[in-house]
Amino acid sequence: MNCKLTISIIIPVYNAGTCIDRCLSSIISQLNKESEVILIDDGSTDGSGIKCDAWEQRDTRIKVVHTTNMGVSHARNIGINLATGEWVLFVDIDDYIFPQYFEVLTNIMSQKVDYIFFSYLRKKIGKKNLDKTILNRLSAKSQKLNVEEALKSIFIDRRIQGYVWNKAFKKEIIKKFNIHFFEDVHYNEDLIFCYEYLQHSKQIIYSGDQLYCYVNHEKSAVTQKLNASQLECSRSFGYMLNMGTDISKISRPYIHVAYLSMNCYLLKSALKRGYSDISLVHRLRKNIISEKFTYFRLYNFEDKILTILIHAIPLAFFNVIYRLFPDGIFLVIRKR
Repeated sequence: MNCKLTISIIIPVYNAGTCIDRCLSSIISQLNKESEVILIDDGSTDGSGIKCDAWEQRDTRIKVVHTTNMGVSHARNIGINLATGEWVLFVDIDDYIFPQYFEVLTNIMSQKVDYIFFSYLRKKIGKKNLDKTILNRLSAKSQKLNVEEALKSIFIDRRIQGYVWNKAFKKEIIKKFNIHFFEDVHYNEDLIFCYEYLQHSKQIIYSGDQLYCYVNHEKSAVTQKLNASQLECSRSFGYMLNMGTDISKISRPYIHVAYLSMNCYLLKSALKRGYSDISLVHRLRKNIISEKFTYFRLYNFEDKILTILIHAIPLAFFNVIYRLFPDGIFLVIRKR
């Protein structure tokens, strides 16, 4: 590892007592002595804060901050303000990193680069705690990306997307342009940050090495009904469309495609899992219709089919379908 490079790892912590040791062990075992881990205890009530303090006592590279519960964006902003490293990386406390993480990234960081994307493993844990793993990557080889390729991978390509934990950011760029997380946005806050940072990035490199393990617990998602808070994610796209930056012209199609895809996903989820208020379903349908077919060629196959159906199916028939399954198809099947 290049020991001259300094890195700040920012990790929000909230009621994650069972995950802390696994996450931090994967990091500390390979972190150089010049770098740091910043743990932000976001008002945990399960003893996570005590565990964080124990790790701080054990290793001088770890710094702990305790705050009241203000959400992940607030916690990450605190971490950014405290970070002293040349590069900033984000890790979720439920997840962990692979042994080659720092070696691969520091080798890339030593080159002329502003923004780094990398591959990750998605581990899905179902109701019976059975693991299902999926490798998410653009390709096995590393490559340079231009701005449009980066936009496509963030907004459209589901193998990378707008997460912050599979990317590396220069502290100099974050500080110079005052890039931060929008604390009043509770969905897609990662996406906004990644997009805003891209405005100021010239050299972008993607690594095909599998560096990060994202642990996805599916138990709660399977039965969660569509609710009003989920539709709040629409606001994030408004923020990005109104940024008015130099790349806004080429980014607009990708933002619109991601917006439509989000509405399609929520609409399909409402049918599968149910909804708390049918007016929310109508809002999703209206959002899809408002996009028309402007960027239809960029939609994935499922979204193309659903968009055509939404435009073709009369509202009355649409209402009948959703009124037949107010609790979702999954729950109907389970009851039988």
